[in-house]
Amino acid sequence: MFFLKFSLYFSVSFFILSIPIQDHTLYQVIDQYSRPYTSQIFSILKTKTKETIEESKKVGRQLYENSSPSIKDSINETQSSTKKVSRKTKPINKPMHESFTVEEEEILKKVLNNAP
Repeated sequence: MFFLKFSLYFSVSFFILSIPIQDHTLYQVIDQYSRPYTSQIFSILKTKTKETIEESKKVGRQLYENSSPSIKDSINETQSSTKKVSRKTKPINKPMHESFTVEEEEILKKVLNNAP
């Protein structure tokens, strides 16, 4: 349906613009009067398009330049840890079960006896 409508409208428009007026077609007469305005409109569009493209290139370049840090990250070797120092733990002099009170031992025995 769309193609049919398009073909019909195109044919009618072509026929209307082809009507001869004083040894010229209607299209040529319209073009003669509208040429100064259309050329001015197109020149304005051309300059605005160039300005927009240059501005977008500038913004894109700034985004790209800001994407990576400009200062190289480095580690100060006097403050970095290059060697692992193992910590020695204090030896346990006394086993854990000897430090419980009598009441705590009784509770632990009850809990362990009731465990499945």
